[in-house]
Amino acid sequence: MYDYVTRVHDVTIEKKRASIAFVHGFAQCSDVFMEMALTFALNGFSVHMIDLEGSGYSAGNRVNNLSIEKFHH
Repeated sequence: MYDYVTRVHDVTIEKKRASIAFVHGFAQCSDVFMEMALTFALNGFSVHMIDLEGSGYSAGNRVNNLSIEKFHH
């Protein structure tokens, strides 16, 4: 897999309320969710920020190398 996941959670809270996954939009990366992820984590949630192929910390071709055909499976 080429995806990368960053997990943010408060280690002082034993029982988590729920898990939340954030997936970025086109030409973005998970960094855009960091402030929101910290807020959720401090309120008892386990947050997973996903970088899709070619974005952020994930492997794969960067967005500038992609073509529209890449998105048609």
